[in-house]
Amino acid sequence: MFPPATIFFDRLTIPQLASVQARLTLMVSNDTGPAHLAAAVGAPVIVLMHRLTPHNFIPLGDQHRFIYGADIAKTTVDEVYRAVHELLSLNRTDRLLTPISS
Repeated sequence: MFPPATIFFDRLTIPQLASVQARLTLMVSNDTGPAHLAAAVGAPVIVLMHRLTPHNFIPLGDQHRFIYGADIAKTTVDEVYRAVHELLSLNRTDRLLTPISS
């Protein structure tokens, strides 16, 4: 289902995964360790949660979104697309490409 040029990072160590995630413009994931790791290294995340309300262990900050409900399978592409569009409009890519001044 994925185009031939798709790259899968399925055999990374945790430090390698954190390094890759630090460069992400955005990550969409279910509620997993890698989603929390991405948030910890500064990547905005959209977390799809199979619960009625968010819980105490969610990444904090304006750059994260949570889509939750009793049945994660009922999450629509439109819901996720709206969250992605909203986060991409925050221009994280511009910040990634801006040199850090000393």
